[in-house]
Amino acid sequence: MPRPFTRLDLDEFADLLASFPFHRRITAVHLHHTWRPRQADFRGLATIEGMWRFHTEENNWSDIAQHLTIDPQGGIWTGRSWNVPPASAKGFNGVSSHGPFMIEMIGDFDRGRESLTDAQKKSVLGVLARLHLRHGLHPETLRFHNQMSAKSCPGSSISHTELVAELAAEIERLAAQPRKASRSLPFGADMLEAAQRSDAVIRTLLAGDGLGEDPADAELAESEAGPAAAAAAAGRGARGDELTPEIIDALRPHVINLRQGAFSGGGHFETTKEDVDALVHERLAEWYRDRGDLRLMLYAHGGLTSEKKALLYAHQSFEFWKDNGVYPIYFVWETGLTETIGQLLKLAWDRIRGRRDIFDISSDLAVENLARALGGVKIWSGMKRAAEKAADAGGGGLYFAEQLREFIGKLDPKPVRKLGIHAAGHSAGSIFHSHLLPQLFLAKGPAIQSVHFLAPAVQVELFKEKLAQHVGGRKKVRRLTLYTMRKSLERADHTGHVYRKSLLYLVHRVLENRRKTPILGLEKSLRRDRELVDLFGLSGGASDGAEIIWSTTDADSGLDASRSTSHGGFDNDPPTMNSVVRRVLGVDDMAPIHDFKDYPAAAAARDLDGEPLRDLLDPEALEHFDFDERGEPAPATGGAPVAPAPPPAAAPPGPTTAAPTAARAGQRRALCVGINDYPTAPLRGCVRDSQTWAQAFRAQGFEVTSLTDGQATRGAILAELGRLIDASGPGDVVLFQYAGHGTRMPDLNGDEPDGKDEAMVPFDYQQGAYLLDDDLGKLYDTVPPGVNLTTFIDCCHSGSINRMLPGGDLRQALHSGPVRMRFMPVDDLMFAAHKSYRSARALEPPGADRVGREVHFGACQDDQSAWESNGQGDFTRAAAPLLAQAVAGGWTHAQLQARLEAAFAGNQRQKPNLVADDARRNAVVLAPEAAAAPPPAPAAGASPEIQALLQKLMQLLASGRT
Repeated sequence: MPRPFTRLDLDEFADLLASFPFHRRITAVHLHHTWRPRQADFRGLATIEGMWRFHTEENNWSDIAQHLTIDPQGGIWTGRSWNVPPASAKGFNGVSSHGPFMIEMIGDFDRGRESLTDAQKKSVLGVLARLHLRHGLHPETLRFHNQMSAKSCPGSSISHTELVAELAAEIERLAAQPRKASRSLPFGADMLEAAQRSDAVIRTLLAGDGLGEDPADAELAESEAGPAAAAAAAGRGARGDELTPEIIDALRPHVINLRQGAFSGGGHFETTKEDVDALVHERLAEWYRDRGDLRLMLYAHGGLTSEKKALLYAHQSFEFWKDNGVYPIYFVWETGLTETIGQLLKLAWDRIRGRRDIFDISSDLAVENLARALGGVKIWSGMKRAAEKAADAGGGGLYFAEQLREFIGKLDPKPVRKLGIHAAGHSAGSIFHSHLLPQLFLAKGPAIQSVHFLAPAVQVELFKEKLAQHVGGRKKVRRLTLYTMRKSLERADHTGHVYRKSLLYLVHRVLENRRKTPILGLEKSLRRDRELVDLFGLSGGASDGAEIIWSTTDADSGLDASRSTSHGGFDNDPPTMNSVVRRVLGVDDMAPIHDFKDYPAAAAARDLDGEPLRDLLDPEALEHFDFDERGEPAPATGGAPVAPAPPPAAAPPGPTTAAPTAARAGQRRALCVGINDYPTAPLRGCVRDSQTWAQAFRAQGFEVTSLTDGQATRGAILAELGRLIDASGPGDVVLFQYAGHGTRMPDLNGDEPDGKDEAMVPFDYQQGAYLLDDDLGKLYDTVPPGVNLTTFIDCCHSGSINRMLPGGDLRQALHSGPVRMRFMPVDDLMFAAHKSYRSARALEPPGADRVGREVHFGACQDDQSAWESNGQGDFTRAAAPLLAQAVAGGWTHAQLQARLEAAFAGNQRQKPNLVADDARRNAVVLAPEAAAAPPPAPAAGASPEIQALLQKLMQLLASGRT
């Protein structure tokens, strides 16, 4: 997916340009127009991301073509890294050391079409002038695309001669002005905001440095027309989380919104009978009349999806169906109390966290029992009743079915043959359809051509009663396809990062009235029911119209493909959704379709969402619950607080602390880096290490970003880690893992007592782009108070490696064979590249030893080296499996370190290291830190302006961002 694009004004662009670290010499500026999208099509970020998709997915370029895009309102949007050649025009793009800077203007500026707006013209001239001044360019170095190709770009109505003259005047005007003080200088009016914003944008731009030159970028098709870009221009590419009036209006012909089965008269989206009448008798009639056929998709979302998320998903996906010739109708059946399941699980987890341990009893069992005691069955039953009521008398689903049957009844018999009704239901959407679809086909209505259930949460009993008997051949449901995961993936999934199995297991074991109720989407339920075995042909016999596609399939495309590895991921999974649309269209694997991956819904995240439980439960009542040894809830005697359970006997020695108390429900994010493919010193186990850590982090509820091999450049690592830190706040936990080479470089700024800088070795190290401890320390110092930053580093920082392996070919000894050392010795060429790279950047001044806020777990001591064997790092092999035990047992960092040292007992070549202050050594692993105290108020008596400035300065000092 695209990295963030940022909209700047002229002042912000000037600040950014002044501080950006160019290592590519700019020799010219190239100007283009988009042609498509036009000015009228512009929809902000959605349009920029649409161009990115078209350039990367249709043209197969390495990134968006241009360095900047200027919109009709004068906004200046960042794009490709400024240190990378653009995809401007064949033969004119330059190289990595020098070349042009490329700008796109949104609009069609051919004669008789659109014109530059005043705001757009001002920004174009302002950007051009500042670029020419920054790089010492003559105005004539401004080149139009039409000077390098046969195209009219940047539009036949724009004169190169006139624009160059205007540019020269603007350059002269700016050069004559007194130099304006940078807004990032001390005591600037918006010192903090400007400096932090500029730094964040620079890190994001530098993340693209690693893309380098790509031969496929040699040509630029000035027209951005294509499925992705056109859709973005139409406004459906937005990935924000706001429901604008434009989005609601666009959804009106495609959404029926229900609450407790009836039409919804409130919330984000209202539906009335008149809306349904218009949808069926006007919209469908118009579609049928224009196309001569009507393929209708009735879509029902899952039960743990809020109204807002369901509406956004509809907006992000409805063009996918329409582009493929299918008219979609989404039933947004607001599920009321079902949306509180996530909060119920969090309450359950807060009650057992620190009270139970993996050696004592599975936390899943305690969660199951408490979830039932707190009303989980009632919540789930209420959701199921809402689905049932939609198809009952007075229900909105029934009214739609009646209107659709009436519409079909008015059509001539021959054209009716070109009508096909199809349905898809994700998770609890299968419950909704099990009630709705019989209202269509049993009341003398048309047959359903195909039904597609994605990870269905419907009871086997209800499915057999309502639908199973009607599936196959010439029956009322011609074809049924079930997409679901095998048992191993269901058990590896999680629900709300609390219950460590999929939602289907939670329904099966907890939420139904009877424990272990068979659920259609569970493999074990399917295989234990003889009727379902026969229906789906699971015993090897022939199946009449019913089929199961088990995720994950080997194939990632075609009729039989599904690659989702989570319960909530099926409706965002391109192979699954492409399989559904092929089956709806009745085409084979080779037939062209519009690919789901080109639509924003493919990148949408699915998670538990909802309102607080106060409308269902009294939180104070939870204080009266305790648990017996089986995890069963029981009233606590006397209402007195229950003492925490003692630490597990197996816990390692060391200081202990109480388990963390309930805190801010913070974000949990991680960056995992692994590099094997070093050009001169390859390793074997680092990518596998990063995958191992990523899996361990996800199991603890972390959102993980991964960089491997060529992705893991210095700029990309700093940008991604900086992004995680910038987005963090009190109560958040941020993890950073690195597996690759380490080294030591001669110190260039005199701040190291031993004259050496420890360094990680990114993929682009041959350019001198090492990641020094100084770089990381500077970034770590920006961590806001109350944020837990923990690092797991599996590389060497050895200063005595040459004495450990004397003689012979050192590089060959280090990096060949099944056992390898993760240390890269520095030769003269490497040091020269490092010195040259650093000379182009301001060196950090010498400083006192920093007291870090991070918790650092290292693979070895300062005078040792990290090793890998059998395709994995020795440290990772020992540490990653201990993480789950540490969290489950409420271990402190010191206790985890003691366990790690025990794992390496007797190992003379490597001993893990922990670096943290005393308070953090004794804090609980992966637990949120306590929020920092607010900074003191400024002295009274000062003017409001001085008080505001002092307040900002004290905030700056308190945050450590000095």
